[in-house]
Amino acid sequence: MNEAKEVILIPHWVHETLRRHQLPLNEALNFGSIRRIVSVNDLAVWMLLNRQAHHVGLKHPNDGGLISLESAWGNTVTAEHSDYLYNVVYPLTDMPQFKLDLVDRLFSEDSRTPQYEEAFNIYDLSSKYEGVVINPGFFTGEAGSEQHVFDLLEAVVKALYVYAPLHEVANTSVFLRYLDLLSKKRIVV
Repeated sequence: MNEAKEVILIPHWVHETLRRHQLPLNEALNFGSIRRIVSVNDLAVWMLLNRQAHHVGLKHPNDGGLISLESAWGNTVTAEHSDYLYNVVYPLTDMPQFKLDLVDRLFSEDSRTPQYEEAFNIYDLSSKYEGVVINPGFFTGEAGSEQHVFDLLEAVVKALYVYAPLHEVANTSVFLRYLDLLSKKRIVV
C-alpha cells in the first residue's frame, strides 16, 4: 500500500546554497550536509517556515506546521547534531527577531526580486518527501497573493496524486485545505 508523501518547505536561500555547493536538492534531507553549509540563523528561520506554513496556505494558523524538519532529517541527525539542533537552533526559533526575519526574507513585498519569476517550485526529494522551494515576495498577504496560495495547494495535490491513490491524498491536510479554498472560489459561468 502506498502512502501519500509528506511535504517540506525549503526557503530559496537553502536551495541556492545547495546549488552553490554543487549538491542536489535532496541533500536538504541530510542534516549533516545542511549543518556544514547553512548558518544557524538560516536553520532557525527554515524551521520556522515549516512551523508557520500558514504563510503559504498549507495550514491554518492554529494547526501548527507541516511535518517537522527533524522528522525529515531522520537518522541523519547524529548525537552531536542533536545537541546542536536542540540546544542552539531550537531556542532561536522562539525569538521574535527570527519570526520577523522569516517575514522580511520571504513574505514581504520588499523581498521580491526579478530573479524569481515563480512563487514556488516543487521537487521530488525522495520516496517519502516532496520539497516546495518558496521564493521571496509572492506570499505577502496582499491582494493577489491568495492566487499564489491556491496555485501552490493545487500543485502540491497534483504532485501527491502521482505517488499515492486518491483516497490517501484525500486524507491529507493539504488536500483538505485545497478543498476549503476551492469551495470559497467563485465560479464564473
